[in-house]
Amino acid sequence: MADYGDGDTLRFYARGVKTKWFEIANTGTGSIPFEITADPGLEVSETRGEVAVEKRIFVMPAREYRGGKIRVQAAGKIWEIPVFYEQEGREADGYAETGTGRAAGVWTEADGYLHMPAGACSRKSGGWREIPGLGRGTGNVMEASASAGTAGEKPWLEFDFYLKSEGSFELEIFRFLTLNSTGQIRMRIGTDGVPGQTVSSETLDEWLGNWREAALGNGEKLYVRLPYLGPGRHTLRLEALDPYVTISALNLYTGDRLRTNLGPGLLEPDAPIPDFDVRQWSGMYGITAQEVPLPWVVYAGRKFWTEDTTYARNERYRPERMGECRYDHSADGEKDIPAAFGEGVIQAEDGHIA
Repeated sequence: MADYGDGDTLRFYARGVKTKWFEIANTGTGSIPFEITADPGLEVSETRGEVAVEKRIFVMPAREYRGGKIRVQAAGKIWEIPVFYEQEGREADGYAETGTGRAAGVWTEADGYLHMPAGACSRKSGGWREIPGLGRGTGNVMEASASAGTAGEKPWLEFDFYLKSEGSFELEIFRFLTLNSTGQIRMRIGTDGVPGQTVSSETLDEWLGNWREAALGNGEKLYVRLPYLGPGRHTLRLEALDPYVTISALNLYTGDRLRTNLGPGLLEPDAPIPDFDVRQWSGMYGITAQEVPLPWVVYAGRKFWTEDTTYARNERYRPERMGECRYDHSADGEKDIPAAFGEGVIQAEDGHIA
C-alpha cells in the first residue's frame, strides 16, 4: 500500500488538506477482495471491494476527531494506518493552536503551506478598501488607496503566523489584476519588524508582462523568498508602495509549491461557499438582474454594402425583447442536450458522424 501522508501515517491539520488518501495495489494477477474498517470519526470512500490493479481510498476525519486507525484486510493480511488530527492542546511561544487553526489572528503551518487571505489580516493601517467577493476563487480583496504612492507612511497589512518548520521559504502573492500603465505596481515584504524586499509587477497594462495568463487566471502570482525563519511565531508585513495595489491572498510554502491554478486553502475549514442574495448583488453592481438591459445588436444595413464603413461606427439597435429560441427546450426554459442524442449506438451515415 502507498499513502498520501507522513511516512506510514495520515496526519491532518486544522487548517490543512481536509481529504487525504491511501492506495491499495495488486502486485499479482486477477482481483483481490479487500475490506476496510475505520475508528469512529473517520470516513472512508469505500469499505469493501476488489482491486485488479490499484485503488485509491479517500479518508476524511470529522471535526471532533482526535486520532485512531484504519484497518485494511486483504490477501490474508491486515494493515493498520494510524491517523492523527492536530487540532488543539499544543503550546509554543505562548500560542495555543485552536480547533479552527487560528487564534487571535495567527495563521498556522499545515501540510507544507500557510494560506492567509488578505481580508483576514491580523492588523492593517488606514488607506485600504476591502472589496467583497472579488478574491481569487472566493473571499475579499484589499485595495490600497490612490494616496499610496505619495510621501509618508505607506498602507500596510500585517499577518501573524506560526511555523513548525525552519528555513528560507517562498511567498506567493495573489494580486488582483489592477493596471497602472503610466506608473508602477510595487509592494514591500518584511518579516518580524525588519524592512524587506520590494516586489514589483511587470503587468502594468494590457499585453505587458504576464497580462495574458493573469487575465485568464483572474489574477497575477508574484513570488519572493523570505529570509531564514525559525520555528515559532512570526509577523509578515506587506506595504503598498503604489496606488491600487490589490491583494487577494498570500501563500507561504514551507514545502514544495503547489502547482495548481487556484493555490491551496481557498476556504476556512468546513466553511460553505458564500451564497449572495439578490440584494447583495444589486448593492454591489447597482442594478438588479431584471433591470439589466438587453445587449446591443450590431446591424449590417444598406450603407454597409454601398459605402466604405471601415472606420465608421457600427450601426446598432437595442432590442425590445429576446428573440425566439433556436433550439428545443422544456417548458421551464431548460435544455437537455444529451437527451437530444437519443438512445442506442451512434452510427455513421455516408461516411460521416454528425
